[in-house]
Amino acid sequence: MAGSLHAQITESLTPGRVFGSILFVFVGLLVLDHIWKPTYPENIPVVGYGKGTVAGVKNFCYYVFRYRDWVIEGYHKVRFVRSHTTHRILHTAHCIPHTAYRYHTAHPGTGPGLNESCLSASPPSLPLLSSLKPRQLTRIAPETQYNKQNRAFVVPAAASRAPDIIIPRSLTKWLLEYPDSAVSAHEAHNDVLYSDYNFLGKVYADDVWHTRVIHRSLARHLGSLVPGIEEEVSVAVDEAFGTDTDNWRTLSLWDAWLTIVPPVTNRILVGEGTCRNKDFCKAMVSFVDQVILNCFALHMVPQIMLPVLGPLIALPNWWLWRKAARHSLPVIRKRLDDMAKKEAGDPAYDTWAAPEDFITWDIRMAKAEGNRFELDPYVISKRLLPIQFAAIHTTVITGHGIVLDLLSSDPAKGYMDGIREEAARVLKEEGGRWTKNGLSRLYRLDSAIRESQRLSNFSCTLMERKVVAEEGITNEQEGWHLPKGTFLTVNLEGLHHDDDVTPNAHEYDAFRTSRQREEYEAKPQAERSLEEGLRLKNLGMVTTSDAHLPFGHGRHACPGRFFVAHELKMVVANLLLNYDLKPISERPKPQWVGVTVVPPMDAKVELRRRKGTL
Repeated sequence: MAGSLHAQITESLTPGRVFGSILFVFVGLLVLDHIWKPTYPENIPVVGYGKGTVAGVKNFCYYVFRYRDWVIEGYHKVRFVRSHTTHRILHTAHCIPHTAYRYHTAHPGTGPGLNESCLSASPPSLPLLSSLKPRQLTRIAPETQYNKQNRAFVVPAAASRAPDIIIPRSLTKWLLEYPDSAVSAHEAHNDVLYSDYNFLGKVYADDVWHTRVIHRSLARHLGSLVPGIEEEVSVAVDEAFGTDTDNWRTLSLWDAWLTIVPPVTNRILVGEGTCRNKDFCKAMVSFVDQVILNCFALHMVPQIMLPVLGPLIALPNWWLWRKAARHSLPVIRKRLDDMAKKEAGDPAYDTWAAPEDFITWDIRMAKAEGNRFELDPYVISKRLLPIQFAAIHTTVITGHGIVLDLLSSDPAKGYMDGIREEAARVLKEEGGRWTKNGLSRLYRLDSAIRESQRLSNFSCTLMERKVVAEEGITNEQEGWHLPKGTFLTVNLEGLHHDDDVTPNAHEYDAFRTSRQREEYEAKPQAERSLEEGLRLKNLGMVTTSDAHLPFGHGRHACPGRFFVAHELKMVVANLLLNYDLKPISERPKPQWVGVTVVPPMDAKVELRRRKGTL
């Protein structure tokens, strides 16, 4: 009897049935996720495929490929008005990018968008229009623009995440005024990055110790760090781009930046020596890649399954950390020992000074606060991980974009020659070595980087926040109340490409801000006003505002942005001063996966070392 029952069970467990059961449970858990998500006010419009079960499935299926389109749609939203008298498509009174044209079936509630419009990647073709019946033909009429008219809208998110409410520029100040106890950047980042799993434990995710260390020490030591950064840039650029002065070389620009950024960044994290250890840098780059892959996977996991699947998906992170820790732990242990001997008055350490890097700063702060946990070498090595994530790929993407933007610009505009002239002049004035003051006077290069950050943004949205107040938050101006668990963010894509904010916003103008700054500097001292000087200073790439958001804005703006600015300026200046580069006819197009850009990693550049620069 028992054998017969076992045989029946075995026979019934076919691969198809097992897979079907797993799929059924998975879908059921996703439905529970949907039920548990916060309910948003009905008066906040929704882009994508609208609301409801069927729309939710469509949003889930298309999120990865259509998120950027939805973000653009929400910024330049135009509702369609049925027309019985015309067969023409009329442009709106506002400028709508070619990627944001919309068409629909003329039956409200049947298409995507606000239950009626369908976002197309290009303007509708004439065959499409000719296939419609006269009563189905529509014209575009400006009726509602969400972010442009200071309205928030809801954009679909990945399967297991609550949708984002994208607020307009006019509400940025309102959002930033909330205390962290009501609206939290930290909780939002933890949720988006699944920090409990990706960064090896809830204890590291809950405490922003590493961020406090950077806030406390990086900016104050940046001036003294410039010589070391310059040395690392010189070594890394030579390795990445070569030293052949006779032959042109074709290489992957992405690989070149991945050769440069990790050692330069780690010069201020783990110090000289370890930063040039290729095994260490390779492990850190692989760790960052793994975090990104894990995020995509975890986005699809029902929340109730995260405690089980999260640690399993993040297992490679532990392996990569251990690979890196083989090289960082000996340095950390020795630093702890050296600093202890120095404090104890060991005569052998009378002239010794701790290197200024993250390891030293971490130890100092832990001792100052009496935090023994943070003095554990393993803990310090893990504190490096989120900084690696924040610093490596974002800098690589930005640097990669700057070079492509410059090379694809019209050579007649003289952008590269202008930056070369400025860099050579300032470097000579500084005695042939970069200084903090000298880097601050690279107005053209600063402008070129800022412009590339604006036009070639690496994310559709930024400044993610999560409502954590039990009672939620209310915006009386808009007339809505947001419950606990709501996610809010800002429309980086729309804002940075808006002609009303930046004239000719879709054009790369490398000297957009430097012209004004150079004109001001050329004036006699008596003709310079303090107010104008302050205004122009705020045009620098590291100055954040509600219209310039690559580094965020407010009290949670990127604390490492001043270092990143120095790093990028030194790398690009080194590249242009020491190499000739061939222009490219057209900038390679990036792809978008959800909220994040995927740069054209196959982009190649042709260059040759300039004679007399070795």
